[in-house]
Amino acid sequence: MNKTDSLMERLEAVRLTREMEQEDPVDALSQSLYELGGELAALDDNGVVALADELGIAPGDVREMARSYAR
Repeated sequence: MNKTDSLMERLEAVRLTREMEQEDPVDALSQSLYELGGELAALDDNGVVALADELGIAPGDVREMARSYAR
């Protein structure tokens, strides 16, 4: 995936998040998980590997967390 595709996916995720926030208010826990998912999704490959090393998990787990917590 190139940088343009990645950026477009993140922008689309932000747009969808904003639409959903207008439709349904979100509780604080869910909101924090969505924010975490956004932060994880914004990591490049080096960032994913570094975070995975820091947490003692596989890079694939970090990517899965990003997908799971995405809104």
